[in-house]
Amino acid sequence: MLLLFRSRLFCAFAILLASLATSSQVLFAQDVQMVPDKQDRESAEKAQSHKDDNDEPVTTFKARSDVVQLFFNVKDKKGGLIPNLPKENFDVLENGKPQVIKYFSSTSNLPLTLGILIDSSGSQQNVLEMEKQVGGAFLQDVITEKDVAFVISFDVRVELLHDFTSNVRALKTAL
Repeated sequence: MLLLFRSRLFCAFAILLASLATSSQVLFAQDVQMVPDKQDRESAEKAQSHKDDNDEPVTTFKARSDVVQLFFNVKDKKGGLIPNLPKENFDVLENGKPQVIKYFSSTSNLPLTLGILIDSSGSQQNVLEMEKQVGGAFLQDVITEKDVAFVISFDVRVELLHDFTSNVRALKTAL
């Protein structure tokens, strides 16, 4: 039963993260595709038609970066993390060709941004209390001051129970 809950919770996280990424792309596309009203278009066209041929050319800045950031971790056969490996232990290939590793650093304890989704539909009523307890324990164990999380409840509708915060007590109360 707990395994089923964990797999459902993982799937819900994956769906939420995918939907957040999609919605931010859609919002960006909507911002870019805004069309000026008729009056704004007409005044822009007039300004363009009266443009002097002696206008200074517009300076364009172009840049290229060949630096790619790769985040990874290395685990042993038992799943334990292997820390402090030097860059000499790694090979980076692009289309089968070795690449030079110019910058290499070890980073840990990066800030987390995560969400807890609670399935509050009728089919989950028997395990809802357990979901809340497991979710609260997870937040207590994982969230630090630099991390943020939110809580959403869903059945036939979705409800934001608490927005992004690092306050574990507030998140647990929202559960």
